Amino acid sequence: MKKPRKRSTEDKRAIFETRDQYTVVLEDVRSQFKIFGEALAMTRESLGLRIDDLRNEMHKEFALIHLTLEQHGQRIAQLEHANLELLKEIRENTISRSEFEELRAKVRQLESKLSE
Repeated sequence: MKKPRKRSTEDKRAIFETRDQYTVVLEDVRSQFKIFGEALAMTRESLGLRIDDLRNEMHKEFALIHLTLEQHGQRIAQLEHANLELLKEIRENTISRSEFEELRAKVRQLESKLSE
């Protein structure tokens, strides 16, 4: 079996320098992740506020649309009622085909008397 070789001071120094370099890189990466996390949190908060504003605006618009639909529904009901009244009046005032022909014949007789 081989004896473990003792490391020289230079070897130890090289190992510590390499470890120190990795430590610096690791700290830099951690710092960047922290900054990224903070930026992400601010973005989430900003996006949340924008979504809330949009939601409130949509609720107002939908309420306005609902009110307009109710008004139009009432107006349509009024027009339907008026239409039924007009149809009823027309039906009451209509004459039959035979009555119309009799009136036409009387008008022709009157016209012929006037033209004589």
